[in-house]
Amino acid sequence: MEAINPVILLIEDDKADQEIVRRIAAQGATSASLQIVSSGQEALDYLFRENNYASPETSPTPDLILMDLNMPGLNGLDVLKKLRKDKRTKLIPVVVLTTSDQE
Repeated sequence: MEAINPVILLIEDDKADQEIVRRIAAQGATSASLQIVSSGQEALDYLFRENNYASPETSPTPDLILMDLNMPGLNGLDVLKKLRKDKRTKLIPVVVLTTSDQE
Protein backbone atom coordinates (compact mmCIF):
# COMPACT_ATOMS: atom_id res chain seq x y z
CA MET A 1 0.00 0.00 0.00
CA GLU A 2 1.34 3.42 -0.94
CA ALA A 3 1.70 5.99 1.83
CA ILE A 4 -0.36 9.14 1.50
CA ASN A 5 1.45 12.40 2.14
CA PRO A 6 -0.97 14.91 3.62
CA VAL A 7 -0.90 18.49 2.38
CA ILE A 8 -0.95 21.33 4.91
CA LEU A 9 -1.63 24.86 3.70
CA LEU A 10 -0.23 27.61 5.93
CA ILE A 11 -1.80 31.04 5.41
CA GLU A 12 0.53 33.41 7.24
CA ASP A 13 1.91 36.84 6.34
CA ASP A 14 4.72 36.92 8.92
CA LYS A 15 7.97 35.36 7.63
CA ALA A 16 9.19 34.48 11.14
CA ASP A 17 5.96 32.62 11.92
CA GLN A 18 6.20 30.85 8.55
CA GLU A 19 9.69 29.67 9.48
CA ILE A 20 8.54 28.39 12.87
CA VAL A 21 5.84 26.26 11.25
CA ARG A 22 8.26 25.11 8.54
CA ARG A 23 10.71 23.90 11.21
CA ILE A 24 8.00 22.14 13.20
CA ALA A 25 6.72 20.41 10.05
CA ALA A 26 10.24 19.27 9.18
CA GLN A 27 10.57 17.61 12.60
CA GLY A 28 7.19 15.90 12.42
CA ALA A 29 6.55 12.19 12.30
CA THR A 30 4.68 12.45 9.01
CA SER A 31 5.96 13.41 5.60
CA ALA A 32 3.39 16.15 5.14
CA SER A 33 3.84 18.60 2.32
CA LEU A 34 3.75 22.15 3.69
CA GLN A 35 2.46 24.76 1.25
CA ILE A 36 2.76 28.42 2.31
CA VAL A 37 0.91 31.49 1.09
CA SER A 38 1.34 34.99 2.50
CA SER A 39 -2.06 36.63 2.18
CA GLY A 40 -5.77 35.99 2.25
CA GLN A 41 -6.10 36.68 -1.46
CA GLU A 42 -3.20 34.38 -2.29
CA ALA A 43 -4.89 31.68 -0.18
CA LEU A 44 -8.11 32.00 -2.17
CA ASP A 45 -6.15 31.88 -5.43
CA TYR A 46 -4.45 28.69 -4.20
CA LEU A 47 -7.61 27.02 -2.94
CA PHE A 48 -9.72 27.89 -5.98
CA ARG A 49 -6.84 27.38 -8.45
CA GLU A 50 -6.72 30.85 -9.90
CA ASN A 51 -3.92 33.06 -11.24
CA ASN A 52 -0.50 31.60 -10.29
CA TYR A 53 -2.12 28.51 -8.77
CA ALA A 54 -4.20 27.29 -11.72
CA SER A 55 -2.36 23.97 -11.92
CA PRO A 56 -3.21 21.16 -9.47
CA GLU A 57 0.52 20.36 -9.37
CA THR A 58 1.29 23.77 -7.85
CA SER A 59 -1.77 23.84 -5.62
CA PRO A 60 -2.70 20.40 -4.31
CA THR A 61 -5.89 20.37 -2.27
CA PRO A 62 -4.90 20.66 1.39
CA ASP A 63 -5.92 18.13 4.01
CA LEU A 64 -5.52 20.80 6.69
CA ILE A 65 -5.34 24.60 6.69
CA LEU A 66 -3.38 26.53 9.32
CA MET A 67 -4.44 30.17 9.11
CA ASP A 68 -3.49 33.43 10.76
CA LEU A 69 -6.50 35.66 11.50
CA ASN A 70 -4.66 38.97 11.49
CA MET A 71 -3.49 39.63 7.96
CA PRO A 72 -3.59 42.88 6.02
CA GLY A 73 -6.18 43.16 3.28
CA LEU A 74 -8.35 40.06 3.20
CA ASN A 75 -8.08 38.80 6.78
CA GLY A 76 -8.46 35.27 8.09
CA LEU A 77 -12.15 35.64 8.98
CA ASP A 78 -12.95 36.82 5.46
CA VAL A 79 -11.07 33.86 4.01
CA LEU A 80 -12.81 31.43 6.36
CA LYS A 81 -16.25 32.75 5.37
CA LYS A 82 -15.45 32.20 1.69
CA LEU A 83 -14.09 28.71 2.35
CA ARG A 84 -17.20 27.63 4.24
CA LYS A 85 -19.54 28.88 1.48
CA ASP A 86 -17.91 26.82 -1.27
CA LYS A 87 -18.55 23.09 -1.67
CA ARG A 88 -14.94 22.49 -2.75
CA THR A 89 -13.48 23.81 0.50
CA LYS A 90 -16.17 23.74 3.17
CA LEU A 91 -15.08 20.41 4.66
CA ILE A 92 -11.34 21.11 4.87
CA PRO A 93 -10.35 21.36 8.55
CA VAL A 94 -9.04 24.80 9.54
CA VAL A 95 -6.91 25.61 12.57
CA VAL A 96 -6.79 29.32 13.36
CA LEU A 97 -3.48 30.68 14.61
CA THR A 98 -2.99 34.09 16.13
CA THR A 99 -0.58 35.87 18.44
CA SER A 100 -3.09 38.62 19.15
CA ASP A 101 -4.45 39.16 22.65
CA GLN A 102 -7.71 40.52 21.25
CA GLU A 103 -10.87 38.43 21.75
